[in-house]
Amino acid sequence: MTGISISGTGYIACAHFEENIAHFGEADTPEKALSDFVEGGEFSDYCDCTEIEDGTYVQVKVFKAIYANTPEANMDDFEDGWQWILGDEVSEHQIQFLA
Repeated sequence: MTGISISGTGYIACAHFEENIAHFGEADTPEKALSDFVEGGEFSDYCDCTEIEDGTYVQVKVFKAIYANTPEANMDDFEDGWQWILGDEVSEHQIQFLA
């Protein structure tokens, strides 16, 4: 998981919430993170990689990001090379995949 810290505060939108998160949107507000994920092409890439059928609704969640360089980060939670991990869930959305 890589990313850049946006002044220590950021949000991550993704459809896969465990282990390595390969497809995500990242921004300084929950709305922008969701938009980055869906409109930036990562959502479509995720659906293609996981063979989601056209027209299917996919659960997408937005989380507060915990960045490695912030005081709230517990480095025991970070794997080597990770810049952020998922914090508290902020919102949940059903997004339709349209191929």
